[in-house]
Amino acid sequence: LRGRILDYYNHIWSRRQGEEDDLTILREIPPHIGYEISLCINGDIVNKVALFRECPPGFVKLLLSYLKPFIFTPGDWIIRYGEAGKEMYFIYKGEVDILDGSNQIIGTLSEGDFF
Repeated sequence: LRGRILDYYNHIWSRRQGEEDDLTILREIPPHIGYEISLCINGDIVNKVALFRECPPGFVKLLLSYLKPFIFTPGDWIIRYGEAGKEMYFIYKGEVDILDGSNQIIGTLSEGDFF
């Protein structure tokens, strides 16, 4: 477990090169400005996910305000085969392999895909 935690933070560090993360910055400013910034940060997902392209702007704005960014390191399990999912994930960057019950890759999702 210790190794996985270190791998996670090393992955975060390599992606951000020591820059503050978006959530830290959003906690330190007034909520109304933070909301606008959150929309700017998450707004690109609308262009990548076809599901959102035809939605009314008000719906998209509300939905984007609820998105929470997650970063997974290579080899992480997001959900295991046979488990019930509780969240919906939108892939902004990178790829996610889909594995069957015997851990064989049966597909790959990439930017703009969701599950």
